[in-house]
Amino acid sequence: MAAEAFRPGQDVEARLVRSLPRLPIFPLADVVLFPGAMLPLHIFEPRYREMTATVLAGSGVLAMATLVDGAARAGKPAIHSVIGVGEVVAHERLPDGRYNLLLRGISRAVVEVELPQVHPYREVLARRLDDVTGDPVALVAGARALMVMSDRLAGALPTGGDRLRALARSVEEPARLADVLAAALVADSGVRRALLEDVVVVRRLDKVLTEMAQLVAELAPNSKSGGAPN
Repeated sequence: MAAEAFRPGQDVEARLVRSLPRLPIFPLADVVLFPGAMLPLHIFEPRYREMTATVLAGSGVLAMATLVDGAARAGKPAIHSVIGVGEVVAHERLPDGRYNLLLRGISRAVVEVELPQVHPYREVLARRLDDVTGDPVALVAGARALMVMSDRLAGALPTGGDRLRALARSVEEPARLADVLAAALVADSGVRRALLEDVVVVRRLDKVLTEMAQLVAELAPNSKSGGAPN
């Protein structure tokens, strides 16, 4: 991909704050962007090409919004109110005007109101959603349980176990650990959206642990008891 229009991570907090009053959104079905996770995008519609050009020339910040199931596709389809805000960390403009983007999630946010449309793409006034951390002892215990489960799941995977172990060990903060593992491992779009909407970190850790335990059970059904097959 081409060089970035700005240095990824540089003044990201300030750029996020500046962007929230008029935040471009990219609504897609079943797509959730978690803080700390990477999301590749291919931009081909003219309205989103314009949005991308504006974002790259400005803050480098945009949000992924999830379409409501069954929402009418004519006009402005409904979106879920909690969105994932990301920064562009790499981009490539193709000869025909399409873009390849790589987004890194930087925050949760909630849509306060959708703004009157002045561009072909949609913009919202959004408010940042901060994590509720709670008991630090519970946070450490929850993160440790996720690390143990990551190792169990890595051992049960036919391929990719080393990558999972490396991913789990690349994040120290419990909140981000839950988010990056959810992004990598949770397939169900409803569960992913619920995890994005939950700002209570201990609860997120527990939910991701439950999802990972289910994966372990599916991949190695006898691992829990350790017994031989019946």
